[in-house]
Amino acid sequence: MTDDALITLDEAAKLIPGADADTLKRMHRAGKLVCYKPGKKLLTTAANVTEAVKVNCRATPTGTPQARPDAATMERSSAALDRALEQLGRQGQEKKQAERAQRDREKLIRKAERDADRRAAKRAARAKARPPRRKTP
Repeated sequence: MTDDALITLDEAAKLIPGADADTLKRMHRAGKLVCYKPGKKLLTTAANVTEAVKVNCRATPTGTPQARPDAATMERSSAALDRALEQLGRQGQEKKQAERAQRDREKLIRKAERDADRRAAKRAARAKARPPRRKTP
């Protein structure tokens, strides 16, 4: 089979371990796999499947050996992590202080509004309770 020969999605799914035709249909609908529809069936090529796997899969090569970091590298990265965590902690504290200040401001505003309403109610009650003034002739 050549890479440019059209194959069904069932045949193409056999090229990818753990995949089935439905997976390839979803990849096609998402625009990740090039397919052709000359009739009722979706067809693709082995090259298209290989390209889709290379571009869209998150798998990393396992054959490359990982270099072990030395002590100095570990210490630098640890120090950088400590600085970042300390900075995040400060930002969190500043955010909490700002939220607390905002709550205090809102609380003072509500108290001032309640006090103003009470004073207005007292004035209205006093004005209602006074007898009307008589005009002298």
